[in-house]
Amino acid sequence: MPTLHKLSARAVQAAKPRLRANAKHDKDFVEYALADGGGPYLRVRADGISSWVYLYSHQQTRQQVRLTIGLYPQVSLAAARDRAAEFRELHVRGIDPREYLNASNANI
Repeated sequence: MPTLHKLSARAVQAAKPRLRANAKHDKDFVEYALADGGGPYLRVRADGISSWVYLYSHQQTRQQVRLTIGLYPQVSLAAARDRAAEFRELHVRGIDPREYLNASNANI
């Protein structure tokens, strides 16, 4: 099944903190996410820090798990898509991506 990518590099670069709908002060910013469609999403925090996140359902507990891919702009949109594809492949094969990363880091 082909993945439909919704984000462009320009949209990612333009992502800035947003004011809350009924903002009374300049400090009333809200966190939000920009989804790429079947892959990573860009989490934009109220303090302006953006990070790539991969969301999946844990196979035993069925709870949603957020796995951070990296900070933007250190990790590009293309790199985030590649990393999310790796995590998706692991998940399809029955391997929990977080546990895989923890095991890989323990072997370093």
